[in-house]
Amino acid sequence: IRIRDNLQLSPSEYAFYIKGIEEARGSIEPGSYLAIDVGGATRPLKGIPTKDPIFNLRAYWIPEGMKAEAQRFGYTVVDAPTVVITHLSEVIKKKAHEVITREDTNRLLEILKRRYPKLVEDALNAAGLGSIHRVICNLLREGIPVRDMVSVLETIADYAPHIKDIDLLTEQVRKSLSKVITSLLKTNGSIKVVTLSPKFEEKLRNSIVQTEEGYRITISPAEVKKLVNEINQLMPRFLEENAIPVLLTSPDLRRFVVNIIGRHMPSLRVIAYDELADNVKVQSVGVVGN
Repeated sequence: IRIRDNLQLSPSEYAFYIKGIEEARGSIEPGSYLAIDVGGATRPLKGIPTKDPIFNLRAYWIPEGMKAEAQRFGYTVVDAPTVVITHLSEVIKKKAHEVITREDTNRLLEILKRRYPKLVEDALNAAGLGSIHRVICNLLREGIPVRDMVSVLETIADYAPHIKDIDLLTEQVRKSLSKVITSLLKTNGSIKVVTLSPKFEEKLRNSIVQTEEGYRITISPAEVKKLVNEINQLMPRFLEENAIPVLLTSPDLRRFVVNIIGRHMPSLRVIAYDELADNVKVQSVGVVGN
């Protein structure tokens, strides 16, 4: 990470760049605190109105003397450096798949080789460095951490000789990380989900076509918009319980559903049934696509 002055920004502004492209920006009030309404605030504050730069929530910049008052009225209060650090952390999470290079992947494998030489050798023989790197990028793109590289490499070593499609190989790896995925999504011991109706899932299956670039779904933009609108109508049910929005789908459709709605709803996690741990409690907040 490099820190540079930018005369195009105002004194209170900051911006994050990846490979020379601006990815996010925000502003702070040095010496002040950001009081964020995460949904439980009972009244406005006498501060500088703004928006939380990470989740676009209502917020106020307040002096230190108002911290106790803001907390009493249900606000989450953080200092200016924490705002910047948290914002940077979220940007890195969202863009990790763009940041990690093939050389980074190679260095990671060299470290793993010290403890698991045979596993690394088998995975490289089965898939090669390029394919392993692409699987890791696919996982990071959807916010799946790769701390459990042993499970990732074991799955690649087992399935790569038979599955050459990187997206399909990634789906197998995701299954091996079911406990990780489940732990990421649980709120108060359960996972709240939206599901697709059986009728809509069958419609999606019938719209899958094979092209020179692989398989894709030929669903119309109007149908995608309708689906997104239906899911958006259910979002308040997730917010009421501070739950992570999850769309639960059949395993054979998951990657296609991500492709058609991911760009419209980046905060929505699309998960297959077999990517959840067996003992997790799943609660449905609604069905879409009827």
